[in-house]
Amino acid sequence: MKVLLKGRDLMDAGPAQSVSCTFFVPGRAEPERKRQVPPRGAFRGARVDTPKARDYKARIALCARDAMGYRAPFDGPLRLEWVEYRQRTSTYRKSDRYPFRRPDCTNIQKLLEDAMTGIVWRDDAQVCEIVSQKRFVETDQAPGLQVHVRSLL
Repeated sequence: MKVLLKGRDLMDAGPAQSVSCTFFVPGRAEPERKRQVPPRGAFRGARVDTPKARDYKARIALCARDAMGYRAPFDGPLRLEWVEYRQRTSTYRKSDRYPFRRPDCTNIQKLLEDAMTGIVWRDDAQVCEIVSQKRFVETDQAPGLQVHVRSLL
């Protein structure tokens, strides 16, 4: 691709960098849950992630870093698409087409956005479009979270 670089002649800058990222996080998706740490002395207390949510957030971050490679976090408006694939448990009837019980899509999404901040994007406020789904896994699929981020420009 030919581009003009700081007033110099046209040079070959190589292929354009794609502004998209796709990865899969294996395992059961954990929603964002916070627990209250009681105040002690001068410490006023805080809300912190539960151990399961903290571990899942670290797993998302690891998969996102692997997918991003050496690229810097994306700038500009982004679209986030994710699908949670889960096992069909005995609480669902065979006629149920969608997993409509907990965890909520919004709680999984909050954890996902927090885990990818600084890795895939600079700030989660850059996410302007969101498509979220919960599905049952097929017999040959593993449960987990499929994530795709792309630029809107």
